Amino acid sequence: ACHFIGSPIRQKGRFFFVNTNSLFDEIMEQMATRIGCINDDKWRIGGFLTNCSSPKKIRSRKKKINFGSNQQPDCVVIMDADRKSSVILEADRSQIPIVSSVDSIPLGS
Repeated sequence: ACHFIGSPIRQKGRFFFVNTNSLFDEIMEQMATRIGCINDDKWRIGGFLTNCSSPKKIRSRKKKINFGSNQQPDCVVIMDADRKSSVILEADRSQIPIVSSVDSIPLGS
């Protein structure tokens, strides 16, 4: 996964980070600062990946949240993927590569 993410970073690619677990908040902030990625804490609009290139309504909503580009991200990074399956489905429909981490600690622990 690190090698896979390294290539778009070197090519100044666009990333969309989705965090569903508060344990990863600090890591997400650091990554957003380091590589200038889109972070779902600031950006929560359904249909982002599938409607990225078209409707005027979507473009105007993006401008309100200071996301000026109408281009899709080069990679979606999901922290704790089991909680955000809609993002996985959207990225898959749009043929955007997905990298994910999974919390392997059982819920009761």
